[in-house]
Amino acid sequence: MSILQKKNLILGVLVVMLVATSYINYRMYVNTPNEVAETDNPNNLRLVTEMTTLEEVVAGQQKVNSAFFSEYRLERDAVRSENITLLESIVNNKNATKEAVAEATDQMIKLVQNREAIRSIEGQIKSKGFDDAVVFIESGYATVFIDANDISQQQAIQIQEVVHKETGIEISNIAIGCSGK
Repeated sequence: MSILQKKNLILGVLVVMLVATSYINYRMYVNTPNEVAETDNPNNLRLVTEMTTLEEVVAGQQKVNSAFFSEYRLERDAVRSENITLLESIVNNKNATKEAVAEATDQMIKLVQNREAIRSIEGQIKSKGFDDAVVFIESGYATVFIDANDISQQQAIQIQEVVHKETGIEISNIAIGCSGK
């Protein structure tokens, strides 16, 4: 095997590892919305109490404090930045195959699009009068946590419509929870 083939093989393995690491990281912190939701409609509101970690938030085992939203957002951005840096190193590697560069570029574009959609959704939710919101999007599912005591069915429908409009995710795949301050 030539040196170029070995380098290309290593780059391919790195791309696969990046995708696998991102998926595992996501699965460690977020269950799919269907595991959180009791039904696939706006009545699937699940009040979450006493949240301290993302796993406890998703499981509904802890209350959300005000810091949760900003702390999670910072952690999410740090992980995304690490992923983009790794993908950029693949794209900028002169020995990378065209396929590896194309795949890394596609992954970067998806990460950036996902980031922009999440920012837009969170901003639109805040503009509806909620104190804060954090959005999780992965593999055709979305989970939205709202910093509020509770929300009405009409508010849940509005939030689901915002997420659907920005991402194309089916309404039945969008779960909404609130902090229960």
